[in-house]
Amino acid sequence: MPEHVPKPASPQPVAWQTQLFLASMLLLQLALPLTYYLGDRGYDERFAWRMFSAQQEMNQREHTRILCDELVSGEQGEVWHSVSVSGETLAVWEVAMQRRQPVIIRRYLEWRAANRPAKQTRFRIVAVIDGELVDRETWLADHQTGLVTRWEAAP
Repeated sequence: MPEHVPKPASPQPVAWQTQLFLASMLLLQLALPLTYYLGDRGYDERFAWRMFSAQQEMNQREHTRILCDELVSGEQGEVWHSVSVSGETLAVWEVAMQRRQPVIIRRYLEWRAANRPAKQTRFRIVAVIDGELVDRETWLADHQTGLVTRWEAAP
């Protein structure tokens, strides 16, 4: 018979700091996705497992354009003039506006209302499907009041 078989060492207890760190990381991993899904970004599927959904597929199939015009007073009365968004903003902002990011669009229109002499700015996001322009979203900024309003087109 063997003389003496040593007992296996018992595992060391995990320090409370380690337990606290692991618990906080678990809560963070649960809370971050919840802020995305419970926030006002239900249509934005870029950072979700739903990125292969029908909505995202449709967004990639259609070509999106930005149309922007300003209401100015002239000799013929009030007239809408087309303006170019390109060159006024960073390229990354243009991409974000084409992807219908409301925070970026609102900020851009607020900037236009504060820095342009026009009465109003109309900002349209349209899809080009089979050569036809289909409205997706329209924004209107009133330069006197600074009010920015948004309408989504019916599906």
